[in-house]
Amino acid sequence: MEGATIKNLRTTGFVTFSVTGSNVYHASGLVGGATGVTIENCRVSMNIQFPDGTELVHSGGLIGHSGANPFTMTNCLFDGSIGYVDGGSGSMMNVGGLVGWGDDSTPNISNCLNAGNFVNPAGIAMIARGDNRGSITNCYSTTNA
Repeated sequence: MEGATIKNLRTTGFVTFSVTGSNVYHASGLVGGATGVTIENCRVSMNIQFPDGTELVHSGGLIGHSGANPFTMTNCLFDGSIGYVDGGSGSMMNVGGLVGWGDDSTPNISNCLNAGNFVNPAGIAMIARGDNRGSITNCYSTTNA
């Protein structure tokens, strides 16, 4: 998704991936791949589940992977979960509570909360992971990781 604005949206439910023995890229509860987007007043209460043995790469509560253009996220909440079906296991790499990974993007994230639940939380950032973390103000995490 490029240059879009998403406002006042809530997502709930389950997303279950069926890929096995492979990497899953850009998974999220709102936007898998984004560049130059604006996200305001959104809540993601999705339970994002993967098969046993899957490696998660660039996955986040609201944005899985942000491209090179700056993005803005304001007044957002992730209170879902990212994990494995039926207690399975795998590895997580570049997974974030709000944003999985940013490629030299300059995020402006403010007034957001990560209250999500993560299984096998190695490689997780509570708010966002990336090359350039930009401006993150008045954001909090109450997660288990």
